[in-house]
Order: sequence, then structure tokens, then C-alpha cells
Amino acid sequence: MNNVSQLVEVHHVVHPPAARAILDHGSIRAGIVHDESRMNQTRHAVIWLSANQWQHGSLYGTVQFTFPWLQLIAGKHFYWVEAIRYQNPAYRILITDKDLGSLKFLTPYDPSVDRGPLRERNGNWYWNSRDTSEFMVDGDLDLSHCIEFKGVQHKRNGCRLYGPGCSERNNSAFVTGGRMLAYLLASGNHALDPALRIQTEGLSRSLSPSVDQGVSGIWFDLVTADAARFDGEVRQRERSVPIVRGALALLGAGRPYEARELVAQLNDETVFRAALTAIVNDHFGIDDWRLIS
Repeated sequence: MNNVSQLVEVHHVVHPPAARAILDHGSIRAGIVHDESRMNQTRHAVIWLSANQWQHGSLYGTVQFTFPWLQLIAGKHFYWVEAIRYQNPAYRILITDKDLGSLKFLTPYDPSVDRGPLRERNGNWYWNSRDTSEFMVDGDLDLSHCIEFKGVQHKRNGCRLYGPGCSERNNSAFVTGGRMLAYLLASGNHALDPALRIQTEGLSRSLSPSVDQGVSGIWFDLVTADAARFDGEVRQRERSVPIVRGALALLGAGRPYEARELVAQLNDETVFRAALTAIVNDHFGIDDWRLIS
């Protein structure tokens, strides 16, 4: 098999409104297949995962949830569904804990012996990275299994869901990651706390790089993106923290201009940074996280 890559983790990419719904539910909810797939003959609800990371951006959105492959497939059956002739060809494999042998359009697939695009050899997993991998997982996927959450770049010249009218196509991954973290912090949603606590070996940071990157995105969005004016009188912590938390709620809802107007009530950037630091520490129940200077 050419273009072989080791398979360690897979991803689910969506637009921010869908990401906020996933966060509120605490899981990625499976849905009925509606496209040209053979699976549209059934009422099986699936979620879509892929091992691909696109150099020129994703067609599917700007928010990425990442899951560990081995945990995802433990005790599951595999079925070959189909190959789809997109511009970049895709292969589809169903992953389920059910015996679906009665569905004649599905072919049982054994990665340890079959010579297809997904293979297992001596406990190691590999995938054909030349084409698009589409793993259809039968059932909901709880966010407690998520190991990374971040913004990713959208494909500039295409969107599978919204077409050329997609408002996310020109947003940077940096900004999107900040707005999604803002949503978590403002709403007090702790569904992804375990993932956001995963530290990178060799870095003396209290939380994951996704948090540092997200906070940097928040800072950029609220302080530098539109030349924020800190011309207010608020300096006290008891007043600045609620103001910044309200600004995060607006930012997380995709209303950055209103968020910037709110933080303008603060006296200066130092007050903003102190309030944001307090909010992050309070969310995770720690006291040693600091913004990277």
C-alpha cells in the first residue's frame, strides 16, 4: 500500500454552531446518512471521523475534535461500505459493535488480513493517506473520549455544508480556536476539561497548548484585531471579571464587535489580561496558569 501513514487518532470537523451544540450535548450525536452512500438505505445513525489533516483547509468546518483510534475501535466490527469518486477519492468503512451481516451491501472487513486502505499489523494500525478516509462510527461519541479540541483552517474555495456563502472560509484557525474557548469559559461548560488539561511533555505549562493558543486567539480578537480602545474607568477585579466574562460570551456566540465594545469599559490592557487569567484559572480550578507574554 502506497502513501501509508500510521493511524493514531481521528478527527471530527464542524462549523462553530454545530460545535457549540456538541459542547452543550456533551457528545457528538449520530445522524442518519443522507448523501449518495449505500448507508442511506438503512436507518443506522453514524458520526463521521477521518484521519486526514488538510494542508489547504477542511471542507467541513473550522472546529476539530480529536479522538484516540485504539480506544474508539476496541471490540468493534469493521465493514467496507464503498469508495466515492470525489475529486479526492474517498473510502468509507463502518465501525460498529453490531453484527450487520444481514446487510448484503456491506462487506465484512478484517484489517489484519484484508489488503485495503485500513490495515492492522502486529498491533499497529495504518491508513492510506493519499485518499480521504471516512470512518462511519455507529452511534454517539461522548466528549469524555476527546483528546484535543482546536480551531482549524477552512478550505478557502469550498464548503461542503454552506457552499460559497460560508462565512467561516476566511477566518483563521487561531481566531476560531479563541472563539470556541471563549464559549467554554463564558458558559462554564466543562465537557472538554480532561482534553484541555492534557499537557505536552517538555513544556512547563499547567494546561494544554490548545488553551494557550485559544487564549492568544481571544487576546488577538479582543485587543488587537480592531484596535481595541481601553478608555473606561474599570480597574477593580470584582467589576473587570464579569465584564470580560460577558465579552467572552459575546465572542463565543460570534459577536466580536459587541465583545470589543464591552471590554472598552476597562481602564487598560493590564486589567483585561488579569481578568482573563482569573477566568481561566477559575474554570479549571487551578491558580498557577498565566498568559504567555
